[in-house]
Amino acid sequence: MWANFALSAALITWFVGRMSSTLRDRDAQLARAREQQLRNDRIVALGTQAASAAHEIGTPLATIAVIAGELRHEMDRDPSLVAFRDDIAAIETQIAACKTSLDRLGKHASADAGPNASALQVDAWLARFIEGWRLRHPAARLDLAIPRSGAVIANTSAVGQILLTLLDNAARAAAPGDTGIAVSLAVDVGFATIEVRDRGPGISAELLKRLGHDQVASQNGGQGMGLMLAFATARQIGATLRLSSPAAGGTLAALSVPLA
Repeated sequence: MWANFALSAALITWFVGRMSSTLRDRDAQLARAREQQLRNDRIVALGTQAASAAHEIGTPLATIAVIAGELRHEMDRDPSLVAFRDDIAAIETQIAACKTSLDRLGKHASADAGPNASALQVDAWLARFIEGWRLRHPAARLDLAIPRSGAVIANTSAVGQILLTLLDNAARAAAPGDTGIAVSLAVDVGFATIEVRDRGPGISAELLKRLGHDQVASQNGGQGMGLMLAFATARQIGATLRLSSPAAGGTLAALSVPLA
């Protein structure tokens, strides 16, 4: 009788412990699912706001383009405006860059559907992408290390959106100290890794944990929404995005993209 009692007590204790552990695991999974759902809802809301902003910006941007064109024509008749030739050219260049960004926002998300959508050779594509990005920040100093490689990546449109955020952030961090931005490409087994490094003030360890997951206010007025979208896009295409502050200073962003 005592043996049966001890055995029964042991079995009951074991089952209760297993059930408690299972319940704790389920609660933790539900909490993670709720957190992920809230994050996804926030990202969808950001995407909706971006589409709305793109639509609203189109009209004033077209107006500015018309005024800039009229100033260029007026410059041919009024010699006093010749001194502003470079300024007008810079305005038209920036308008073209804005229009390119708006056109990219207007593209349908299905453009990157499928495993081999937008598949291009990574070195040539990255070089062209950097040249296009220079229009946004013509004063930025870049140190490029893009070796020739036959590696091919897919979803280049999504990768471009991520790099756009990383490069813009690096340019803002480098601008106050007039430092350069280093962009490098490395191809390993199954992955192509693109690194963007600035020589700015860096990011604190506490802030690094939150970037890409929460909205955070930065010193230059940003809210961290671009990085939230960048991390979400990386997860969607099977890529990995890592941020760090090396001991030498600055911020290092490493984007690892699976090869096609």
